[in-house]
Amino acid sequence: MRRSNLLLTILCCVVFNPAHATTNQLVSWNTLHLDLPVTNNIFLRETLSTRFEDNLQHFNTQLIRSSLNYEFNRDFIVTAAYDWFLRADSSSDYENRLWQQIYYRHDTGIDKLRAYHRVRIDERMLENTDTLVRSRYMLAAEYALNRTWTLVLSDEILVNLNGNQRSDAGVEQNRVYLGFIKQLNEQTNLWLGYQLQHFFEDDGNINHGILAAVHINLR
Repeated sequence: MRRSNLLLTILCCVVFNPAHATTNQLVSWNTLHLDLPVTNNIFLRETLSTRFEDNLQHFNTQLIRSSLNYEFNRDFIVTAAYDWFLRADSSSDYENRLWQQIYYRHDTGIDKLRAYHRVRIDERMLENTDTLVRSRYMLAAEYALNRTWTLVLSDEILVNLNGNQRSDAGVEQNRVYLGFIKQLNEQTNLWLGYQLQHFFEDDGNINHGILAAVHINLR
């Protein structure tokens, strides 16, 4: 047990210690999700997201996403999606991305606490580079504080399965998120939280993210 605790402490220090980073910057991701019905089990999710970086001084990324989702039940969903990114930095480049995902949620045996898993494969087609394939796994927990407020904690690891002109194969980044969901009405909820985004490339840079999202469900 002592060895396990020591190993976990060392791992956390190496992965999440800002002292290893050459830069720490504040960013914000502002997102709107809209769910639209197709059939009883199939729905579309349309997403628009705007991202600011450099300590919120500059607009950096515009994301437009369309995903097709098959819902076996409320706790088991498979998804196929297309993303379009425009990055307005000095390179002003774009990215087309296809991805496939499995989402599974389950009870934990603890009252009001549920866990969910998200497995995703990205096919990233960046401008003037070879296609980059990336795997992603998220483990998250949701704790219902009351009928309208939910606490969320998640950790996602992103791993490049191959390399190209811009990125090497291997662990690319880790994202730790802590936030709240506020149920505004039967169709709308608000997500607000903080994300620690640690890049294993780029000398271990760290983004401190303010994330806000509105989710409208018209199904």
